Amino acid sequence: MIEERLDRSLANSDWLKLFPSANLFNLTASHSDHSPIFLCYNPVQYRQKRRSFRFENWWLEEEGVSEVIDGGWVDADTNSVVEKLAGCAAELQRWHRLRSRQKNEERDLILAQLELYRGSVDPVNAARYMEAHNEYNKILIQDDTY
Repeated sequence: MIEERLDRSLANSDWLKLFPSANLFNLTASHSDHSPIFLCYNPVQYRQKRRSFRFENWWLEEEGVSEVIDGGWVDADTNSVVEKLAGCAAELQRWHRLRSRQKNEERDLILAQLELYRGSVDPVNAARYMEAHNEYNKILIQDDTY
């Protein structure tokens, strides 16, 4: 099978000076052997929106979350409830990033154990496989629940 790219564009130096931030994108088409071309000659610069704080229900099941909340509340050197809540939110977000990283590492470790013990006929390794399998199922159920 031979593939050729027929969808192209052409610009001269004068045009490039007029539109220095122009971008050209080859898009995909599902029902054609030609690709549409999208020219963005004045790309919009999007500022990344700061994501608003959202409390996750699964945090309530995690050990140590109460201490994180207490710490965020006490560490705010103010009597303002709004600032104390902001302190709690900041601490929870920091804790969430760390805990999510830890959960991903745990998941990767369990998947590696599943791969290692998969198909083992040795009773000890077969038991290890089942243990890892049960742990992985717990993680999947927790992910689906929250």
